[in-house]
Amino acid sequence: MLSALLAIGWEPEIRGYIVVLIMIGVLIGGSYMLIGSNLGARLGFLVTATALAGWMMSMAVIWAVYGIGLKGPDATWKPAEPITIVRGAAKLNLAEVLEVAPKVEGKTPAEASEIASKELQAEGWRLLEESDPQRGQAVASADKIIQVETEEFKLGEYQT
Repeated sequence: MLSALLAIGWEPEIRGYIVVLIMIGVLIGGSYMLIGSNLGARLGFLVTATALAGWMMSMAVIWAVYGIGLKGPDATWKPAEPITIVRGAAKLNLAEVLEVAPKVEGKTPAEASEIASKELQAEGWRLLEESDPQRGQAVASADKIIQVETEEFKLGEYQT
């Protein structure tokens, strides 16, 4: 007997059927044995069959009511822009971030950063506050792009 079960153990569909049949036999058979020993064979069978029918009916009603589950927003497809990391403020227009390149020739990096920040804010970009919930999503997206996709920096090499 055991060798026959081991011979079909590699076929997942047969194994699935066997597991379901054993489960049904143990669940229904165990319930019948317990109830039948107290109520008698015929009444035990009727009570067990009624309990099984009630269980199946309640499961059918629950599955019919919640058949689609909780619906969230529908999936949409949005074309993504190519990833570009701009290291210099003078090239923000080439990456199509700004309409016109900021004038940063001869400025220190801190001054160039301040000029680029003002230009970005003038064109509708906004700096997210530390307490803004969207900041966490933006930082996570930036981390993924900078660390994983372009491999520009390693963890801890830059500040957000």
